[in-house]
Amino acid sequence: MHPSRSAALSAAPWTTYFKLLERGSLKTQALANQLLRLVMQFSPEGILTFVLDDTLLLRWSDSAPGVGIRHEHSRKPNRPRYVNAQCWVTLGVVLARGVVAIRSRLVPLSGNTNKLSIAVALVRVAACIAPGSRVLVDSWYMRKRFVLPLLGRGLRIIGQADASARTAPARDLSAGHHPAPDAPPTAHGRH
Repeated sequence: MHPSRSAALSAAPWTTYFKLLERGSLKTQALANQLLRLVMQFSPEGILTFVLDDTLLLRWSDSAPGVGIRHEHSRKPNRPRYVNAQCWVTLGVVLARGVVAIRSRLVPLSGNTNKLSIAVALVRVAACIAPGSRVLVDSWYMRKRFVLPLLGRGLRIIGQADASARTAPARDLSAGHHPAPDAPPTAHGRH
């Protein structure tokens, strides 16, 4: 950021920051990268543990970006199964006393961009700054389209696979070992 802009912002009210973000005048990816570099200074071994999760933000308005009818996974007794909400995917870094959110992206309601592709993109950018790090995810993200590209970048994935994946024989996917095309299927018909 230019020094004169930086000096002007230091005395500005918080609404100025909101207006800069709303107009797109501030490069949020550059800010997220700088925040990640700052957080890395507090990691003694230089290996970070990223956490990735998706969150629903309930919305009354249908005109907000990304708002639509979405499945509510929390199963709270006071909530319906489907809600009018935005879905955000957030990447954070685990520190000794909590988690620092690094970057969030809105999942669009339509198009080819989905939670998995957004998650891969968020982790891929962070992995360029903090190579060799770990990624902690819930079981929904433990899919081939998410895991394999990140293993190929040297990241370690921590998560629990669903029941159908657990019954298959264990394989070392990090070294690029894949079953032969003529290998017999497992009990669930998969290789």
